[in-house]
Amino acid sequence: MRLMRLELLVSLALLGWCVVGCRGTDVKLHDESIRQYRLGEHYFRDGSYVKAEDHYKRALNVDDRNAYAYRRLGMINIARGYFEQAEDYLRKAVKLDPDEAAHLDQLGVALVGRRKYRRALSTFQKALNKREDYFPSKYHIVGVYRRLKQLNKARVQCLQLLSTYPQKAEPHLEMGLLYLAQGDQHQAKRSFKRAIDRDSKLIEPHFELAKIYLQLKKYRLCLTHLQKVLSIKTTHSEARHMFGLARRAYMASGGR
Repeated sequence: MRLMRLELLVSLALLGWCVVGCRGTDVKLHDESIRQYRLGEHYFRDGSYVKAEDHYKRALNVDDRNAYAYRRLGMINIARGYFEQAEDYLRKAVKLDPDEAAHLDQLGVALVGRRKYRRALSTFQKALNKREDYFPSKYHIVGVYRRLKQLNKARVQCLQLLSTYPQKAEPHLEMGLLYLAQGDQHQAKRSFKRAIDRDSKLIEPHFELAKIYLQLKKYRLCLTHLQKVLSIKTTHSEARHMFGLARRAYMASGGR
């Protein structure tokens, strides 16, 4: 779920005012489908996925050619961990609008969730073939190499991202995960802190630091980062569980 939660924070292309590409041509969507999609976008950005989902489905009931509504439904199912359903929605988006890199990228994310890593890698590459500068797919390829245990390839790709996008938080996060995969907690901490310096509202580096500090028995620091996670996402069940463990350990240690 780590990659999927992060991906929802990456800005993606939005639906145009009245025309989107479908089946290789420009197809004008029904005005009501566009209106329902925009209402869904309002709730999606607020994290109100149930309401957003309702409006996206209404958009498709009016006009089932709305590829962007299918993509958002795929993203919502990714966030819920329903990767098979997400893949179905995203394949429909790609079929309707095969030249949109964002649709292909999200399909790759769903495939990662289903642990179909090689198919995901191919899908991310297809997204880059459509748009060679598309950052999310470049970033996701690093994560796939890491999951395939191809750490040298992952490191090379990640260093390229750090060179090209030094102010983005995500490459620093991924570098931290690579250091953890290599057993280097010290360098991992430094990378996670760099990610936080660039985007303090990104959940994952806070959570990873909390896990490291819990292992190191630095409970106060662990609790600090868990509080940040829960201030951003109160429903983060893993963080809530870890917070209870860390708080009990903190009290038992005399407040260290």
